[in-house]
Amino acid sequence: MKAKLLMLLLAALFILPVSEAAITKKRKIPRYKESACGERITTRTPIDYTNEASGKNIHGKQKTTYSVTLKQNTMLNIHIGFQKKLWYGWRRDNHRDAYYYFDASPFQYNYWLKPNAKDAPLLQQDITCPDIYFFENEGTIDYESGYIVGGSKVLTGKLYVWTDYTVETSTKRYKQVVKKYKMFPNEEMPICDKNKAYTLDFTLNYLW
Repeated sequence: MKAKLLMLLLAALFILPVSEAAITKKRKIPRYKESACGERITTRTPIDYTNEASGKNIHGKQKTTYSVTLKQNTMLNIHIGFQKKLWYGWRRDNHRDAYYYFDASPFQYNYWLKPNAKDAPLLQQDITCPDIYFFENEGTIDYESGYIVGGSKVLTGKLYVWTDYTVETSTKRYKQVVKKYKMFPNEEMPICDKNKAYTLDFTLNYLW
């Protein structure tokens, strides 16, 4: 018995202690950085390497789906879809209004300008962080809202989505509003309360 205890004590002497630095290195400690909108957002090492994230909300007979996808051309595509439940199942609801805002880093925001000339291609316009992107009377939306910058491989952010059912009935003026193919300064819009938004936190990887 004494010999066994002696062996255990000798073995313990040769076990190297784990330093606090080594323990700290293994922890997933959140880092903070300022986004393109000037807000502080948390960045984390992604568990799964993916270039997309999605969510959905079902309220009664109304379904709203939303997703973000970091594409090969470095653009961030925002998707929003609307459906309504009928007796035979879910079908697209083509007469809904969508509002969204997102905060991302490192990122350059843009919108797409539609020229007056017939059949002319859309023109990409870089802008500072808009207050709201707005799409009226739509059933589904896919909009490249900007692109990752600085050669980064990871994009972190948060998406806020509102519908014509979740915005306030009262209005206020926003400094910068994108309405599909136009950008309007000092535009009066329904109040989009972040506390009432459908939200999606995302950490996306550029996989190419």
